[in-house]
Amino acid sequence: MSILSAFSLKGRVAVITGASRGLGQVAAETFADAGAAVVLLGRDVARLAAAAAQIAAAHGVETLPLAVDITDSAALRDAAAQVQARFGRTDILLNNAGIVVHTSVLETSDDDWQRVVETNLTGAWRTVRAFAPMMVAAGYGRIINIGSLMADRVAVNRSSYCASKAGLVHLGRAMAAELGPHGITVNSIGPSAIKTDLNRAQMEGTESAAYARFLERVPLRRWGEAADLAGTLVYLASDASAYVSGQSIHVDGGLVIT
Repeated sequence: MSILSAFSLKGRVAVITGASRGLGQVAAETFADAGAAVVLLGRDVARLAAAAAQIAAAHGVETLPLAVDITDSAALRDAAAQVQARFGRTDILLNNAGIVVHTSVLETSDDDWQRVVETNLTGAWRTVRAFAPMMVAAGYGRIINIGSLMADRVAVNRSSYCASKAGLVHLGRAMAAELGPHGITVNSIGPSAIKTDLNRAQMEGTESAAYARFLERVPLRRWGEAADLAGTLVYLASDASAYVSGQSIHVDGGLVIT
């Protein structure tokens, strides 16, 4: 196998959560560009359908948009059954769906804490539980979790987000140990300083001055774009990373070293 062919996803089936916008949509486009059929999971039916149609037209791959709330175990099981019926397998699973609440520890309500953890951590576990059995049956799989630099570092007024992402990264390590004997790798990507729907309002609004100061700590001195994750996504989803598991790779412009 040539090194370039090792990065190909041709013939693979990739499932992406939170795929109707932001990092999730970019990931779906990236996997499709590398040759994979893509299954787009999310709650916005219209956006999912539009993204799926655009990706199919641009890359000539099969797409399947499915309206799914990842906090709903029954809905996830149904989605997995539809993927099994359509494609017969799931090769790649990207746990991308996530939310953030900008409140201090003392101001975070029970409902807000539960909502963040249910989506960012428990939702990923539920998604793996629904789709990984197909990987186990095939003896092959690539699971990628979108963590955060805040899984290792912290920021004020984001305690629930930091805790949920730290839990997700450590959950990934535990899953890597359990699923490795079935030929499944599990890794995490830790983005930071990335322009996303989650932080754009703060970057351009009342917290813009704080974000400008934050950028001064980034060695590359620029904000990342969602497309900056593309290479790492393909690497972890492909045979190029066949012996890499239980890892968390930071895509953060070097911020983790400052």
